[in-house]
Amino acid sequence: MHRILGVLALIAFIIEEIFHQRLTRKDKLPAEPTEVEHPGDALDRFDILRLVELLILALIVSTVAGRPGQTPGQISIILTGLQTARLFGRRILSRWSVLGVLQALEVFLLIILAAVPFFPHSTLRLIVSPASVSALAGTVIYSILMILCTAFTIAYWIKLFSREFSSTYEKFPPLADSEGWAFKFASKAILPGAVAVAGLFIYNGVSAALVLMSLSLIFCSAGLIAVVKENYSGHHPRSHIFWSLSFICIITMLIAGAVNPIGFY
Repeated sequence: MHRILGVLALIAFIIEEIFHQRLTRKDKLPAEPTEVEHPGDALDRFDILRLVELLILALIVSTVAGRPGQTPGQISIILTGLQTARLFGRRILSRWSVLGVLQALEVFLLIILAAVPFFPHSTLRLIVSPASVSALAGTVIYSILMILCTAFTIAYWIKLFSREFSSTYEKFPPLADSEGWAFKFASKAILPGAVAVAGLFIYNGVSAALVLMSLSLIFCSAGLIAVVKENYSGHHPRSHIFWSLSFICIITMLIAGAVNPIGFY
């Protein structure tokens, strides 16, 4: 059932992108979501579509595969958190281009969700304890914040390697703005990341999940430290390299199922 709902979510994402491209070709879509497309409207078509997508992703959490103690459930919770940020944070995230990058990351997670093996008759169950709850909650919150950070990091790389005054260059925020938002999300991720590492160690000892989460947290911290160092360009490519590596560790955990503290995989 979670795969069917995942396909429905993908269809909704495709419809949203079609509307977006049509409005872009007609020059009716501003670069920044803060400029309301239809003044006076509380909700526009994009808000409605994102709300539908959010409801579908929330339904995945309610399926058998959506149990938080299993990898598909953890991915679906992360997707729900990201979609909530995309629905309510469009004026905070500052550009349609960044929202598009975040949407692409959600699609990537949906593909992982469809590909992750799931065994509905498994006898393994999550043992509820302070350590397991800390490991699970910390990992999910950390993953959401770091994926949001990654959306701005990707926007940073696209802007950095685009030709000046090209259409791609104009669509994405200034390098300093993308870095500022990436820094904010990365800094907020440190605490839940540390909670996740402690919970994983207490609950399951040394494991693949612990190693990958620890590496991700180290790379995240290294990115924050690199930002503090002053330079003449006003932005710090090294920080985004570290944050990209942190994201790769998270995705590796999700693909391998290692994020699961009860160790299905």
